Amino acid sequence: MARDWQLLRYERFEPTTEWVGGYLRETDPVTLARAAKLASQHAGVPIEPDDFLHAAANGEIALRAVVHRSARVQREGGGVLCNAGTSNENIVPANAIPTLPLSACKALAATGRASWRTFDSFALHDGELQRFTSGRLADGEPDFVTVVDDCRVTGNHVHALADALKPPTALSAAQPSLASAERITESSAPESDETRRLRLLRELGGDIRWLRGKWDIKGIQALERRERAERRSRTSQKTIREDLKAAAESERNAKREGAAGPHWPR
Repeated sequence: MARDWQLLRYERFEPTTEWVGGYLRETDPVTLARAAKLASQHAGVPIEPDDFLHAAANGEIALRAVVHRSARVQREGGGVLCNAGTSNENIVPANAIPTLPLSACKALAATGRASWRTFDSFALHDGELQRFTSGRLADGEPDFVTVVDDCRVTGNHVHALADALKPPTALSAAQPSLASAERITESSAPESDETRRLRLLRELGGDIRWLRGKWDIKGIQALERRERAERRSRTSQKTIREDLKAAAESERNAKREGAAGPHWPR
C-alpha cells in the first residue's frame, strides 16, 4: 500500500534556551492549562492554552489526548502498530495518551472537539521529513472523540513553544554575550549575511549539522524572529535556510582543508 506522504508545512519547534518555567520533565504530560502557566513563566509573556492548540494544528508541536475506552487498531498494510508481543498487541488501552493526528489537532483548534481514527508517523521521503498515516482504528471500532480537556502536552513541547513565543530580547538575554566569547579567527572583511546568520543561530542555542545526507537545522525559528525584529532584509525562512546551508558548506569545506571557519566555537 502506497503511503500518503504529506510535506510538513512548518518545522517543529525545538527548545533553544535553558528551562526556567518551574518543575517539568521532558516527558511529563500536563494539561493545557498547566502547560500555559509554566510556559508563561518561562517566556515572561502570557501564553494561553489556545496557543498550544494552534501550534499543534500547524504541526509545530505534538498534542496528545487521553482516550476513555480501549480500542483495537491496525497498521497500514498489515502488521503490528503498537504493544508488540504483549497482551495488548494492537490495542490502545483505556486511559492511554496517544499522539493525535494532525487532522484532529486542526479540528480541536477550530471547534474544541475532534472525532478521529488514524495515527500519524514521520519518515524521510525524497530527502525530506514527511508525515504519513501509519495506522488506524480497526474496522468496526467507533471513532475516538476528544475535547480540549482531554488534551495533554509533554514537557519538551511546552518548552519548545515557550521558546518560540519568547520575545527576541529575552532570547538574547538568555544567551552568552558576544563579548564573553572568543572568535576562532578574526577577519577584516565584512561579515556576509550567510556567515552572520550561522553565527547568530549558534548564539541563540541552535545549530546546523549534516545528518543522513542532508543539513539538519535546529533553532531556525528563533533566528527568523531575531532577523525580523532587527528589520533585516531577506527574512523568509526559506532564504534564511539557504543562507545557513551555504555558510555551513563553506565552514565544512574550510575544515576539510585544515582551516578554521569564521564562526564561534561549538
